[in-house]
Amino acid sequence: MALGGKLFNASKVNLECAPDAPGIYSLYLDGRFIYIGRADGGSNTIKSRLADHKQGHDGPCTQLFTHYTREVTMKVTARYNELLEHYSRKFGTLPECNLCINGQSVSVWDSVRREQPVSRTRFPWTQNWLNRSVQGGPEHDRQF
Repeated sequence: MALGGKLFNASKVNLECAPDAPGIYSLYLDGRFIYIGRADGGSNTIKSRLADHKQGHDGPCTQLFTHYTREVTMKVTARYNELLEHYSRKFGTLPECNLCINGQSVSVWDSVRREQPVSRTRFPWTQNWLNRSVQGGPEHDRQF
């Protein structure tokens, strides 16, 4: 169920070579899994969404990602929901940067049911995610 495939370095060259297609992607910060995202198609492609994250358009939580995986699919919403449900059942929570949407805490099912892409931000008092080392992070951050 997990999003597999090649783990790409978030270099400028790799980001420019990302597909201009709809699909699902996952973001990592120094080896720690932090986010599951989707690109619904049209102008909202995997390539454009990765660029949005790097430029900080979706808040600071995902801006510093160092690696990513991707999966091109036309069944974006179904696959996105499947991945979030699988992750939440396995770990009892959402990935770190999927936990807050527009500055508000959300339940797993609110996030899964949400059909429109939204801006994701973090509460200021939870900014410590930047300071955790790969070894010090929760075990599930490295296993999805």
